[in-house]
This record gives sequence, structure tokens and C-alpha cells, in this order.
Amino acid sequence: MVTHVEPFVRARSDSWLTSEGPTHKRSLIVEGEQGWIERNGQRKPMPAAMLAHERAQYAIYGLMRLVSLQDKDASWAPGFLPDRLIARHPLAPETILGFDTDARLAWATNRIPAVNGSAIVDQRFEFSGEMENGGVRWPQRLTIAEGGEPYFDLRLKSFAVQS
Repeated sequence: MVTHVEPFVRARSDSWLTSEGPTHKRSLIVEGEQGWIERNGQRKPMPAAMLAHERAQYAIYGLMRLVSLQDKDASWAPGFLPDRLIARHPLAPETILGFDTDARLAWATNRIPAVNGSAIVDQRFEFSGEMENGGVRWPQRLTIAEGGEPYFDLRLKSFAVQS
């Protein structure tokens, strides 16, 4: 899998079965208010419910940077415990960010539209490990549980900051 994210602007994730290799990739593309799925070189619009879900999913990358909380119309407030921060951004669901004893982002929770649009689901991110590039530290592993069930597990092999 190869993923490029420009928080709140665009994201592209290319994935493939290990047995088939990248020549048989599936691409998920989000560009602002639009999204597509690409397979075998054919691009089709992403269903609206899936797009809402994916935009909410990818928004976490902007919130993880914390600097996005300085954006116009964004805000933050202390959480109900000292190791938590409530993040509000116009392009992201309200999210509670949790920090470990070293003040590193350890987890996040929010509520997002289900991928099929049938409901709103509770989501919890767990962050662990660390990579660094260009002066930016980033979790090496990101896991997501939706409705308390495992949903996604990402382990980075490399991490690069592009300007």
C-alpha cells in the first residue's frame, strides 16, 4: 500500500493483493468534495456515503499535526481530564485527542458516518511507535476500531514530509 495525504485537501491510497502486486492496484482518491475509486485504469465516482466516511477518516491526519488547530474557524479546548484535548476543525469531526505521559499523541476518538451511510459510528484510533522525517515525528502504527471492532491497522515502512 502507498498512501499520500495532504490533510483536508487530498488523499490517495493505492493498495493491492500481495499475490498480485501493484500492477493490479485499487486506488481510493479524495480531492476536496469529490472522490473516486480506480480499478484497472478505470475511474468511477465514489458513492456519496463512502466519500463522507473517507473524508472523515482522512481528517485525522490533519488533526494529528495539531498545527491545523490554528486554522481559521478551528479551535481546541482542554478535555475533561488533563491529558486530553477536544479538537474542532470545520473539515473534521469533533475529536478528542489523548496524550501519553511524554505528551505524545497516543489515541483519538470521534464519531463519523458509516461507510454505507446507514449510521454514525464511534471510532477510536491508537497510535504507537515513532518515525521522524524533516523534523516531524509521526506514529509508526495507527490502528482504528469502529464500534469497538477492529477496522484498520496501518504500519508504516517509511514516512516522508513533502513541502
